[in-house]
Amino acid sequence: MTATPTSPLQSEKAFRAFLREKGLLLKTLMLPDALPLAAEFRQLTRGDSGVLPQQGDGLVFTARYAEGFEIVIDRLFRLASDDVEAHRRPAMRLRLRLQYAGDKTVFDFLAAPRKPGDVNGFATWADDDGTGFVRQVQGCDAYRHFAQVAPRFARITLDERSYRAHDAMPDPAAGPWWGVDDVR
Repeated sequence: MTATPTSPLQSEKAFRAFLREKGLLLKTLMLPDALPLAAEFRQLTRGDSGVLPQQGDGLVFTARYAEGFEIVIDRLFRLASDDVEAHRRPAMRLRLRLQYAGDKTVFDFLAAPRKPGDVNGFATWADDDGTGFVRQVQGCDAYRHFAQVAPRFARITLDERSYRAHDAMPDPAAGPWWGVDDVR
């Protein structure tokens, strides 16, 4: 795939095509492929005019227990809005979700002691190739623990979001926020 700006509305279709081009299938996708793939796709498809020019295109990694244990890699688009006075601003989320079976691997990870500062949630809004973000994620407990574990399934979804104008880019390690969780 050559570098081609992709609108947020076309991002799901383009990401699926990107996976096929790389010879990857969702049913066999593993975390060590998924993370750099998401960063590469973001780098190749940046530059849409509907996204805020500064910090409008983000990439987020989160390991969490929601509907079972999952690792999600979200691409977040903060969209331009004509209503600069609006409390809520429009956004879209392209989500790659790796869901893991509730087996001993998951229970061992959840039960493992954590040191202060251990984080399994990261975000970048930087306008770069994402290699620093990928290296940061690869150093976290969740990545190391699940790198060689086959997910039960993987899904790609695209959905509309909104965010509070005063809280556009919160720290994903600080708790639920608009980009990852269904909070309003």
